[in-house]
Amino acid sequence: MVAAQFAYIVVTPTCWHTWTGLSWQAFSSLPSFFKLSAASVVMLCLDTWYFQVLVIIHVLLRNHEIALGSTQLQGSQVYTERP
Repeated sequence: MVAAQFAYIVVTPTCWHTWTGLSWQAFSSLPSFFKLSAASVVMLCLDTWYFQVLVIIHVLLRNHEIALGSTQLQGSQVYTERP
């Protein structure tokens, strides 16, 4: 898909005036992009690990079936109410 879009941009005469080719300016903001990406990866990992730790802690409880069920309901409610 990406190759087809690239070929369309290069071959189509209407795109010749809008795209003049790659330049070093296109890569000037890569450090900030990687910084934002790293923050997003850390956030997703912490969210996943949080629920895994909750499951492990709930298994150690006396009525772990009820505790895990309530955690499942709470987790699904959190994910469905996000904008």
